[in-house]
Amino acid sequence: MLSRRALILTMTCTCTASGLVPAAHAKSLSRSSRGCQVSDADFGRIRERGMALGRNVGDLTESDIRRTTGNAGMDRMLDQALKRVSDTFAVIPGFGFYDDHDGENAWATSRVLLQRTDGTVLFGDRMFSTLMRFDPGGGAVMWTIAHEFAHIWLYKSGQKARLLAGQPSVRRVELHADFLAGFYLGARKREQSGISLFNAGRDIWNSGDTLYNDPSHHGTPADRIAAAEAGFQVSYGENRGAKEAFEAATQYVLGR
Repeated sequence: MLSRRALILTMTCTCTASGLVPAAHAKSLSRSSRGCQVSDADFGRIRERGMALGRNVGDLTESDIRRTTGNAGMDRMLDQALKRVSDTFAVIPGFGFYDDHDGENAWATSRVLLQRTDGTVLFGDRMFSTLMRFDPGGGAVMWTIAHEFAHIWLYKSGQKARLLAGQPSVRRVELHADFLAGFYLGARKREQSGISLFNAGRDIWNSGDTLYNDPSHHGTPADRIAAAEAGFQVSYGENRGAKEAFEAATQYVLGR
């Protein structure tokens, strides 16, 4: 297995930028860590925020995109990157931005906001700006997108309840998504061996928490890096497919 440092230095992606769509302020969302799932209570509040959604990922045309960087070429690069994640995980979520003025975040929900999709991924516009400043190459953004798409895959599989059974927090579900996001980045590394995702690795570490008794506990920094490393190894080291990775992720978190 690759060392933790090797994982941080070698994972990769191709997203470079996206657009920000300002929205009106609304009531605060409940406190939670990044990479969260939308509760029923929070869902209504997010919907009040003037979300700017494209159509189905993988079925976008330029006229359908209601978000922009002001650079059509960059917008197309983002959509191509989203399509790669969608194709890898065999899910088609809606994707868009919302106003995260009261706490930077990204969310996944099984709620279908766009017809003929598997759910919805929402990215906070402020979080996006922060991550792009932190990592202008886009790696930290794509890490987060892959994590959220992995949640959609879990919802679609019907196995979320199995992972949560008897657990005091969502830790297993979050580490499952970390594993699959690591798998995705390993697959990209096999395709483009010369590119690095050092800052994405740093972002994974920074996303951990030590709120052990909190229902929103996602895992410690070491937990999250280890899960991503294990997923990375499945694709980059072992060249296994996505369905195998999903089962490996499930077995990995059930053992923790």
